[in-house]
Amino acid sequence: MGKLLKIIAGLVLLIIVAAVVAPMVIDPNDYREEIQAVVKDKTGRDLTIKGDLSLSIFPWVGVGINDVSLSNATGFSAQYFAEIKQANVKVKLLPLLSQQVEVSTVVLKGMSLNLAKNKAGVTNWDDLAQPSADKTKATTTASDEKSSAAGLGALAIGGLQIVDANITWNDASKGESYSLADLDLTT
Repeated sequence: MGKLLKIIAGLVLLIIVAAVVAPMVIDPNDYREEIQAVVKDKTGRDLTIKGDLSLSIFPWVGVGINDVSLSNATGFSAQYFAEIKQANVKVKLLPLLSQQVEVSTVVLKGMSLNLAKNKAGVTNWDDLAQPSADKTKATTTASDEKSSAAGLGALAIGGLQIVDANITWNDASKGESYSLADLDLTT
């Protein structure tokens, strides 16, 4: 029994050391260009990361990002669709081993969101909400649908906290414009 306890204690110590050392060794800022390229490839929009990316490992795998913006859709006047001063997302480490994603509260601070509809009735998020042709196939099998549903079932989000948000809505088809300022929301 003593040997088993030593093995377990050694594994726990190894995990703790890895959790302390990994953020010192892995610099998420090294992946900035790759992240921006993936977003450009998947959305056709430019993601600009001006601030630093941060990483934490234990007990939550976390990523923090500062001063990030997503460009607006072509044909809309606002320079950016969304801008966030600070965002933090943390995922529990152990459930990942069971292929389950348990997200803590997603925190968005200083978010500005420019929502718009042009005279033709097209919104500046239509391209984000619809899957692109290269991402979808014309036909989907039943097994694909089951695996997709199973993937969604394995995701749990603890909550959303939005602090100091500004949201504007411009509807060119109706000539209306609305805005919310200094919005705080916690779920």
